[in-house]
Amino acid sequence: MTKAWGDQAAQRGAHDVADQWWGLRKIARLSSDDEDRLDPYLVGEVWWDLVRPLFAGVQRSRRHRRYIRLRDLDTLLLQEPLDLPAIQDRLGRVPVIEPVDRRVNAAIIGVPGDIMSRPTMQLDSSPVIES
Repeated sequence: MTKAWGDQAAQRGAHDVADQWWGLRKIARLSSDDEDRLDPYLVGEVWWDLVRPLFAGVQRSRRHRRYIRLRDLDTLLLQEPLDLPAIQDRLGRVPVIEPVDRRVNAAIIGVPGDIMSRPTMQLDSSPVIES
């Protein structure tokens, strides 16, 4: 959606606004080489908080379906983009986190208590003979 809003802004000649929308798009499309990234769970929460009020309008116009999906908001959002400064303000409060591969420093592996009574294997896959 932010790409579409950026494209709309570019068509109007508001290239600085378009760049801001496209920059927000990058937040949702993380790549493995991103050094710092916003917590994706909290980004989703911010987005949900911003679009939740729009569901009231969609519910009235979509009575023939049992469920309403986020994509049902697309037409409404394309016609009326969310407030860019409000989104930037809310996302500015989301903490930056490191990628998972940099956050995990150690792991504890549970081993059953009767492990000593079982035959074990060496790295070369030959059995170890216990006496």
